[in-house]
Amino acid sequence: MQKKESTTELYKERVNRVVDYVYTHIGEDISLARLADVSGFSMYHIHRILKAFLGESIGAFIIRSRMEKAAWMLRGTELSIAQIAWEVGYDTPSSLSRVFQSMYGVSPSVYRNDKSITLMKETNIRHDLDLKTGVKELPSRHFMYIRCLGPYQEIDFPGVFKRLFKYMFSHFMRPESPDFCCVYANDPSTTPVDKLVTDLGLCVKKAVTPKGEIGYRQIPAGKYLCALYKGPYHGLSDVYDTLLGKIIPEMGLMLRDEPPMECYLNDPAKEKPEDLLTEIQIPIE
Repeated sequence: MQKKESTTELYKERVNRVVDYVYTHIGEDISLARLADVSGFSMYHIHRILKAFLGESIGAFIIRSRMEKAAWMLRGTELSIAQIAWEVGYDTPSSLSRVFQSMYGVSPSVYRNDKSITLMKETNIRHDLDLKTGVKELPSRHFMYIRCLGPYQEIDFPGVFKRLFKYMFSHFMRPESPDFCCVYANDPSTTPVDKLVTDLGLCVKKAVTPKGEIGYRQIPAGKYLCALYKGPYHGLSDVYDTLLGKIIPEMGLMLRDEPPMECYLNDPAKEKPEDLLTEIQIPIE
């Protein structure tokens, strides 16, 4: 039994390496041989292993990741479609357009120009939200996490955090902050809910060597638009829509090509849903 659990943990760690490599090399030619080298899986078995863990073939995962990145860049940057095609691994705009149209049913140019178009979920900008926002210069942070796949509402947040604390204390580690945090690898407005990637964790005092389901990333230093939201967690989707669709454009801010972080400032087991405090940190230039 112990051996089986250890093997599963090792496979999770290796699959995480592949996912992180794809996200950070999305504009490059990503070969199966390179992914086998990154993960340590054999060329003969890697395709089946990754499909079993990711729920889709590695080819489909790479294409979807490229289209999600392109969708974000079309709305979040002023780069030309030709430049965006190059950034996500396509030599020509027509190649990007063909795949984008096939996946989302709309061309990149139409999606960029018609802000009423939504891909996976409807946008809900709320003018009644009372958000305390401000730009902060935040230091680099060491983030230890467990990666979760699928719909946000199906994630066992308490269970994940319990496993993180167990690992941390068994390795005599101390958190930098008591607040649990979350980093979203993709956007529910462009990603199918069953393919969402969420890293749940907390900031620690030094770098962590990934092991099994325990992952590590360094959160870059820099400017962040920080928004304090008071209310139930199910309202966070509207908060993001309002920040990205109204507040950030009105403030004249440009987004960095990095995922946002979400920090939970009080305990849902002790507070009423309407009293929960969440700080959203969105990287900006």
